[in-house]
Amino acid sequence: MRFSIGIITAERSMEMIRSIHDEISMSCDVTYLPYVTMRSLSSVYEQNIHRFDGVIFSGAFPYSYIVNHIGAVFKPHAYFELTDRDYYRTFARLLHQFPGIDISRVLMDRPTIDMDFSPIFGDARPMFFDFFVSDTPSLERAYDIAMEQSLRLWRNGEIDRVITRLTNLEAPLRSAGVPYELLFPSEASMIEIFHLLCGRIQSRMLVDSMTASGIAAAADPSPDGISEKMAQSLAKFNERNGMSLVIRGDEKKFELTTTNEILKDITQGYSNCLLSAYVKEDLCVPVCVG
Repeated sequence: MRFSIGIITAERSMEMIRSIHDEISMSCDVTYLPYVTMRSLSSVYEQNIHRFDGVIFSGAFPYSYIVNHIGAVFKPHAYFELTDRDYYRTFARLLHQFPGIDISRVLMDRPTIDMDFSPIFGDARPMFFDFFVSDTPSLERAYDIAMEQSLRLWRNGEIDRVITRLTNLEAPLRSAGVPYELLFPSEASMIEIFHLLCGRIQSRMLVDSMTASGIAAAADPSPDGISEKMAQSLAKFNERNGMSLVIRGDEKKFELTTTNEILKDITQGYSNCLLSAYVKEDLCVPVCVG
């Protein structure tokens, strides 16, 4: 079975993610969903999340922004994360191009993983941007904060280079004449995350296909003839929802059988039972569903 996967990515990052397209598209239908601004990130997510079996974010930054501003991602999901080998690769390239570079004069994103710089640089360490991936207020202005800090330190002669995951900063940094390097996961790291997401989708599908059973009944005391009216009301609800329920009843209660996936839809993620609300409004009597 082929999964459908949406990749929500900063526009500039899409080019780098496409380096693994041939491999991931062999088993999945992949759609790229680029964004430029934080407002467009929210719009892209909300307009497309329902289309896919799972979604990958191009990094911890867009994922955290969505969680903080919209809420938990309800579909199987993952985000491309830098590993220590990706940091080492970037530093090795930097040291090869600029032998003797002073790492304390490099401004970069604060790592979202435990990263020990001492094996490479000893007691020296880079400067970090003034925003935090886990902090909602700073995420709101992350691009502005990063650009303002880069320009200020560069113009004051305090840094020689910027290293960042915020790939949409590339154009403004270049325009301002600030030397930069883009941090991005290697192809191997991205493929690992892709397979991780596929495993999560498979697990979710197995759980969703399991049988869910429940009981529906009018609350006592109930008027005469309520059982027949309730059967009709349940049938109407079932028809409107694609006949997704198997309904068996007797004089007092009705047994409902469906799948976990349908149950989540009917209960809006276990938060509000559409079935009980519909039957209660239709019959004008209290209804118990469980």
